[in-house]
Amino acid sequence: MPIDHRDLYELLEERSRPALDRPIPWERLRARAPAARRRRAAVVAVAGVVAASVVASVAVGWSLLGVRPAPEKEGTITASAPKQLPARFEAADGTVYRRLATVTLDAPAARTVSAKVPVSGKPLAVMADCPPSTPFYVPTVTAKVAGTRRWFPLTFDGLHGSCEQNRPADLAPLPGGAREVTFTMTMGKAAKDVPGRPGRWRFGIYEWTPPASPGPAPTETPPATIGDRYRLLTARTVSWPESHGVTLTLPPTDRPLTVVAYCTGAIAGRVHAETSVNGRPPKGSARCWEPPSGGTFSVGELGTVRPGADGKVTVRLRVSAGGVTAYERRPGTLTLAVYQTTE
Repeated sequence: MPIDHRDLYELLEERSRPALDRPIPWERLRARAPAARRRRAAVVAVAGVVAASVVASVAVGWSLLGVRPAPEKEGTITASAPKQLPARFEAADGTVYRRLATVTLDAPAARTVSAKVPVSGKPLAVMADCPPSTPFYVPTVTAKVAGTRRWFPLTFDGLHGSCEQNRPADLAPLPGGAREVTFTMTMGKAAKDVPGRPGRWRFGIYEWTPPASPGPAPTETPPATIGDRYRLLTARTVSWPESHGVTLTLPPTDRPLTVVAYCTGAIAGRVHAETSVNGRPPKGSARCWEPPSGGTFSVGELGTVRPGADGKVTVRLRVSAGGVTAYERRPGTLTLAVYQTTE
């Protein structure tokens, strides 16, 4: 059966593990590296240029994605980019991801594929190596634990975030004591007028371990104005996990208000958030979104808000980890801002 470059990569990775388990004489290798590079450059100059370009692109790729290879340790296997589904990598906040299994869905030849994966009880995530130009053909990923009827999906937008941001998509929390999970990847049928066709998807199933203690998270200052229409009235930022909510109190106004709430750090886009005005929350809950990029905001006006019983307007943001307690050790911030129309 023919194999492609990804299958060859996995085969070479597996065959390399015994060598990676042995201590590596880094000092001696570093001392010999300059001479070896000079010899290679003299023999094959073009190969030296290509190799240098690859190394440079790999370094830039990790930096732009906010993901870096895990520090080299005995038995650690790293890769040049997350899309290669490395055996182990470290996120920017120090969370370590370890690959448990890989699964391939070769659509349209196959519409579904399943795999049984042993787990240890740590939170799980799925990283997708997404084929190009398949925005309308994104499979669903679900998991099932033996003895339960419930199917556990990926949280929020599933694989869309993994493909767009090249980061792992979390799996909904499993029941305690689960030791084997059956993952199922399914490619649904698209409408006849949808362009393109399904492609070959590869998935890495990971368990992750948060840092022993959360470090500082980057903060984002809300802009004083949004376009020409909205002016900042008040805002507040607090640190997660020390705080799980923010409250703002302001005097009543006869102009329409709008509320902007977001998170930074590893929890951005991964935790639940609820906002309320004078104790009236919207239906359901949503994620705590990432900071708006490029200074742009998607806002929805609340209209003129009547004051509460105390004669003031109270706005609250409450954030929860949705049952994934390990997020209590991943740093982040919560920001709540209230804007008023200038017209």
